[in-house]
Amino acid sequence: MRIFLKSISILFESTAVIVLSLLFSLSVYAISDNNQVFSDTEATQEIMLQMKPEVEYLSAPPDFNDLHEINPDVCGWITVDGTNIDYPVLQGSSNLTYLNKDVFGNFSLAGSIFLDAVNDYQFGDKYSLIYGHHMDNHLMFGDLDLFKDADFFQQNRYATLLTLNESIDMQVLAIMETSDSTEEIFHPTMWDGDISPLVAYIKDNSMYVDQAAYETALDNIDSLRIVALATCTDGATGNRSVLFLIAKNGSNNGGNNGNDPNPDGGNIDNPPAGQQDKPIDTDYVRPPAKTGDSFSNSPYFWLAIFVGSMMGLLILVTIRRRQL
Repeated sequence: MRIFLKSISILFESTAVIVLSLLFSLSVYAISDNNQVFSDTEATQEIMLQMKPEVEYLSAPPDFNDLHEINPDVCGWITVDGTNIDYPVLQGSSNLTYLNKDVFGNFSLAGSIFLDAVNDYQFGDKYSLIYGHHMDNHLMFGDLDLFKDADFFQQNRYATLLTLNESIDMQVLAIMETSDSTEEIFHPTMWDGDISPLVAYIKDNSMYVDQAAYETALDNIDSLRIVALATCTDGATGNRSVLFLIAKNGSNNGGNNGNDPNPDGGNIDNPPAGQQDKPIDTDYVRPPAKTGDSFSNSPYFWLAIFVGSMMGLLILVTIRRRQL
């Protein structure tokens, strides 16, 4: 009986040591991998900022040539004052294309800032929806949460959207927290016609609404274009934070000033090389809240398992030697 109990004790000790060692190794791996994601995202943004399109004079469209040499799917650039949101906007053939792919086409947990696949890549729709991952350290669309603070919302009012044809001075209309199943927000083609119901919905369901921007929207309802920035948020898996922008004072600045559907040098029927035709509405795919690399597909995962196993065996041998 003593031998049996001793064997059981050894088995439990061995199992506990191995499990704890594996958990330690996996924790180290997770922390290291998380820091690497932040580091890679910051480095990519620094490179992109050096290529941010410049608007030399009001009648000329922004110059996206450098960015298009890297990726022809770049269709714009979004900057939100008072935040670290300052990124190129891409559009893929579906909403999954750039969910975990950076502007260079490489796998990235941070993904890219991207325009909904059903929207016009020239931002000609009345309602355009832009997605980005929610990240700490003021990366990607993590700073959208800042607008949930009343003081921050009141003090940070403006943004800039560069499209292939124009530079648009934007103002913040509202900040909303909603579910990813909200059709009014996450179904852009609903608003190809009259957009006034969307303005009313935003007014009635947002946390904060800027009254001046709201009145501007009503005064320019026929020519109004709304751009929404959406990201996941804390709490339930399906929660989303959405920041709504409209053209400042109801006007646009840049290549076509919102009046010419075919600005100089542009061909609205022929997108830049690499751009896909918009999918029909039945192909619409809403991006999931969160995603990540599969552990089993990562060589670092197996390295962590190996190191953890070796540590467990080493500790086990040390314990047994002391017992002998």
